[in-house]
Amino acid sequence: LKHYQGPIYGCVPSFFNALRSLMGHVLGTNTVNTVRMGDAGLKSVHQQQPVYHQKEKNRSPISKAVMLTKVFESLPQHKDVLKKHVLVLILDYTAALEGYGNGNGNRRNRMDTSLKNALLPAVFALLNTISEFELQQLNTLLSTSTSKVLFRGIYQKYQTTLYKGQY
Repeated sequence: LKHYQGPIYGCVPSFFNALRSLMGHVLGTNTVNTVRMGDAGLKSVHQQQPVYHQKEKNRSPISKAVMLTKVFESLPQHKDVLKKHVLVLILDYTAALEGYGNGNGNRRNRMDTSLKNALLPAVFALLNTISEFELQQLNTLLSTSTSKVLFRGIYQKYQTTLYKGQY
């Protein structure tokens, strides 16, 4: 992203599909092929099991989350181009928190606390990317009251970690 801005700006949807795939890999879900369907949660467009390299299978979810955070921390520098697409990644994260995300719309086990804490810096980087308008859109797109409550907690943590004033 740092060295290839032009080509990535030309194919932002494909780039975010790759980011969404990475996030699904970290969360242990197949989020690339899912779409949000209101209160029914997530329903799969077509299911496909991801194929991972053997080395990637052995990595812990926490180390994957740290690597994903490094990628997401580079996004706020390009917020003018990327802010409209970041909403999908935040929606995927809240769906995983709520227990959706296995590709068929059914609940699965909720996200592990250690993974949730490891991914919070990545979500904070995504929140740094969006503007007030996208935040309002996100509030509208959160389909259930549970997901809104979960997101409210994340956003309050985000606001308390923001630097305000002098030391």
